Amino acid sequence: MGYEYEKRSFEGKPVDGNLFLEIREELNDIIRGSRPRRLEYEKSSQAMALDDCDQFIKMNPNDSEGFFFRASLQKKYKNFDAALEDLDTIIENPYIELLFKIQAMGEKAKIYLETKDYQNVLRECEKSRKNLLITLRILKCNNYERKLNFLKIAATVS
Repeated sequence: MGYEYEKRSFEGKPVDGNLFLEIREELNDIIRGSRPRRLEYEKSSQAMALDDCDQFIKMNPNDSEGFFFRASLQKKYKNFDAALEDLDTIIENPYIELLFKIQAMGEKAKIYLETKDYQNVLRECEKSRKNLLITLRILKCNNYERKLNFLKIAATVS
C-alpha cells in the first residue's frame, strides 16, 4: 500500500503531490549543500546583500550603519581589504559621531587580528583608546569652552 498524497492547491489550482516532493528534494539539495547550487546561491545572495548596502549608503552617506554592515559582510566573505576600506570611510567622515569612529577602529583591530597583522592591531587599539579617553573627558566636562577644546583635539586625533 503506497502513501497517497493529499490534494493540494496553489493559487486555487489543484497540484499533484509529486510536484511538492520534487520541490522539497530540490530545496533539500540546496540546504544540505549540493555544492554547485549552494555556491551559486551564496554568491548571488552575497551580491544582493552588497547591492542593498550600496543603495543604503547612497541614500545615507553620513550614516555609519550601512558602512558597518557592508564591512561585516566583506569580513564574512574574507574580503578584508574592502572591509578595511569601509571602516576607514567611517573614521574619515567628519559627519559621523566619534563613538562610531572608535567602534570602527575596534573592528579594524579585529580584522587585523584575524589576518595576523599584529602591528596594526596595536596601532588601532591605541588610536581607539586615545579617542575613547578624549570622549570620556568631553562627556564629563561641564565647561562649554573646555568641551570645544576637547572636540578640537578629538578631531585631530581621529
